[in-house]
Amino acid sequence: MSVLVAFFGLFMGTLGLLGMARPERLTSFARSWQTPTGLYVAAALWLSAFYCSMRWPHKRRKRGLDIEMKMMQEQMKRLGAS
Repeated sequence: MSVLVAFFGLFMGTLGLLGMARPERLTSFARSWQTPTGLYVAAALWLSAFYCSMRWPHKRRKRGLDIEMKMMQEQMKRLGAS
C-alpha cells in the first residue's frame, strides 16, 4: 500500500511541476481526460479510492465520508445557482 501512495505522490508532484513549468501542457493533459475513456478511467480511480477508504478504521472513514458529502452538497448548490 505504501508503494501505491508513493506512486500517487510522485504523480501529483509531477503534475504540479508540469503545471508550473508549462501551464498550457497541463491544460492539454486535463482536456485529454474529457473523453469517454478518460472519464471511465477517472471513475475507476475514484471507485478504487472509495473502496480503499472503506477499509479505514471507523472514525477516519466517517470523517472522510462527511467531508465528501459536504463537498457534494456544495457542488449541487453551485450547480443549482448557475
